[in-house]
Amino acid sequence: MKRVLGNKQNRKTISLLLITVVLAVIIGSFNPDKFFTAQNFQSMTRQLAEIGIYALAMFVIVVSGGLNLSIVAVANLAAICGGSVMQGLILGDVIVSPLARLLVGLLVAVVIGVLSGVLNGYFVAGLGLTAVLVTSATSQLFQGLALVITKGNAIVGAPEAISALGTHNLLGIPYLLLLALGCYIVAEFVFEKTAFGAQCRLLGANATANQYSGNSNYKTLMKSYMLSGFFSAIGGIVSYSRMCALRSDYGNSLTSTAMLVVLMGGAWVVAGGGKVMNIFISLFCIQIISSGLTLSGTSNFTRNTIWGALLIAILLAATPAIQQRLSRLKGLARRRAPNKGNAA
Repeated sequence: MKRVLGNKQNRKTISLLLITVVLAVIIGSFNPDKFFTAQNFQSMTRQLAEIGIYALAMFVIVVSGGLNLSIVAVANLAAICGGSVMQGLILGDVIVSPLARLLVGLLVAVVIGVLSGVLNGYFVAGLGLTAVLVTSATSQLFQGLALVITKGNAIVGAPEAISALGTHNLLGIPYLLLLALGCYIVAEFVFEKTAFGAQCRLLGANATANQYSGNSNYKTLMKSYMLSGFFSAIGGIVSYSRMCALRSDYGNSLTSTAMLVVLMGGAWVVAGGGKVMNIFISLFCIQIISSGLTLSGTSNFTRNTIWGALLIAILLAATPAIQQRLSRLKGLARRRAPNKGNAA
C-alpha cells in the first residue's frame, strides 16, 4: 500500500514539474521582457514565500484529516502581538533594548501561534467538535482580539531587521524565500522521517487504525494544531516584513489560496497522503499564474475569482465519481490501443 501511494505521489511530482515548466513558458511568452527578469523573480518568490508558509500551516492539518480555517487570523494576531512588543507599544517601559524587543517580540508571536493551536486542538480533539466549525469560530475570535488590540487601526512601522527580511536579498535570493525553504525542509523532515509524521498520516487515513496502533489520536491532533499554529505565526511575521504594518484584517483571501495550493499538491486526493515537495512545486504553479495575471493588469477581485474557480475544479476532479469516470476512460483507451495495432 505504501509503495502504491509512493508511486502515485512520485507521478504527481513529475506532473506538477511539467505543468510548472509549461505554465512558465506559455505565460512568459506573452510578456517576456517583464516576466523573465530578476526583479520579477524576486517579487514572485517573496509572494510565494508568504503563501507557501500559510500552505504549510494548512497542510499539517489536512494530512491529519482535518481543516484549519483560522491560519490567517492566527497569523495576524501573532504578528500584532509580537510586532507591538518589537515597536515598544507593549512592554516598552520594561524592555528598552531594540534587540531584546525584537527577540521577545518574535517569541511572543510564536507563543501566540502555538497557544492558538492548543485551543483549536482542544476543541477538535478533546471535545470532538468538527474542525471546520471550530476553526471558523476561532478565526472570528482571533480576529476580534486583534481588532481590540489595534482598535481597528493599522499599526505602521517595523524594526529594521523585520523590514530587511521582507526587502533584502542574499546573493540575489530574497531572504523570505530562504526562510520558506527552511520551513519546508523542517516539514519534509517531520512528515517523512519522524514517528509523529507517520502518526499524522495514519490518523488522516484511518483514525481507528491509528488508535489501535497504540497511538493517541488526541495527542497527534493536538501536536498537529500546535505545529499549524507555529507555521501560522511564522507566516504572520513574513506578512509583517512585507507590509511593515500590522492589520487585523490582512490577507482574508490567503486561506483559500493556501487551500488551493494544498489541493493542487494532492494532499486531499489520498487520505493521509501528500508530499511536502509537491506542495512546494504547486506554489510555483500558482505564483506563475498570479504573476501573469498581474503583468496583464488583472485586478485582485478577478484573481480571487479565478482561484475560486480553480479550487472548485480541483475539488470536482478529486471526487470519487469523476475519478471512476477517468479510470473508465483510461481503460477504454488501453483497450483500443492494441486493437489499432492489430488492425495495422
